[in-house]
Parts: sequence; structure tokens; C-alpha cells
Amino acid sequence: ESLLGAGLVLLRLVAENQSIARGWWVGAHLVNTLLLLGAFTMTAVWVSGTGVPAMPRSPGHALRLAAVGAALLCVIVTGSSGAITALGDTLFPPETLAIGLAQKDDPDAHPFVRLRLWHPAFAIATTIALAVSGPALATASASRRASRLASAVTLLCLAQLGVGVLNVLLLAPVAMQLVHLAIADLIWISAVWMTLEAMAGFAHPVPETEEPETGQTLRQEEPALSRSR
Repeated sequence: ESLLGAGLVLLRLVAENQSIARGWWVGAHLVNTLLLLGAFTMTAVWVSGTGVPAMPRSPGHALRLAAVGAALLCVIVTGSSGAITALGDTLFPPETLAIGLAQKDDPDAHPFVRLRLWHPAFAIATTIALAVSGPALATASASRRASRLASAVTLLCLAQLGVGVLNVLLLAPVAMQLVHLAIADLIWISAVWMTLEAMAGFAHPVPETEEPETGQTLRQEEPALSRSR
């Protein structure tokens, strides 16, 4: 992370630099930031006492886990495209909303500007992927915490879409871009946390025929009663 940040400065990919290399570098910087946040999240979750994650034994459950993995990749792609789009909004700020919308369709526009068309599409696809795969994995793992986190991820994604629309309407002010980035980080952290909780649930699967705890208590007390008789 430090080297990527230093590289932006040392290679002079700052200020009014409009090179494609700057876009790639900014995107890579965002990807590395997400990976770092993911590592922090994994450390915090495991230190808090969450069980060791395990791969699901059922092929169907494994498929759901793979779907969440694909959704996490979508988050990375969307975040990276968002960072480059924000760079384009900074370098080529539109004077009005109409001009900004027209610029993204201009074949002669800078690639950073044309990305304004694709970033929202990536965001919508990512929201759908997380909203479908997250609850499915949480249900398969029978983890209540994973289910709550899956719901939180969906709500955060919907909020993020709303903030994204507001960001466009307000012509991408810096303050709104920071809020947009903060919510993106929360989505990533929550999605990684949800995945870890679900995988921890697979380490201790709940048998389908398991009875409520009261029933288990009664079965444990029966031998003691029979001995007393």
C-alpha cells in the first residue's frame, strides 16, 4: 500500500496528469486497499473468537460459496472502476448534469470520462450478485450472524446505489465521493465478514434431525431419573 502510494507521487501521476497509466495505478491502489481491509477483517474476526472457517461438504453449498467468491470479485472490479471514474470527475468536471451525461457517450471523450457509463452498470450487477449469493450462503451455513451480515450487505449496497445517484446529480463533489468510498469499504468489510461467519458455520454443521435444546436436556435427564428409580 505504501509503495503504491509512493509510486503515484514519484512517477508524477498526480495533479493534472491525465495519462492512462494513472488510471491503472489508481485502480491498483484501490484493489490493494480492499485486500488490506480484507486482511484486517479476517484478523479481527478470528481474534474475536469466530471458529476456523471450513469448506462446505455439500456440492450445492460449495457452489453457493463460489458464487459469493465471484460476488467479492465483482466488488473489487466495481471499486476499481469507481476509483478511476472519480479520477475522471476530478480531472474533467462537467459544468452541468446534461453535459456530464453527454460526455460519457462521446467516442472522442477521455477513457476516464467514458467509464461513467460502465461504473453504474458494474455497481448494479454487484448489488444483485451480493443480494442473491450472500443470503443463500448464510442460509446454507445455518449461521444467524452470517444471515444478519448478508442482510446488512444488501442494505448497504442499496444505500450505495442511492448515494451514487446523488453523487451524479450533484456533479461528484469531493465530500460525496468520500462518503461513496466509505460505504464501499463498509460493503467490502461486511461481505468478507459474512463469508467468514458462513464458513465457520460449515465447520460445525447442524444435523437436520437435531431437536430443540429443551429436547436434548430432557434426553440427558432421563438416564439420571431411571437410575434413581
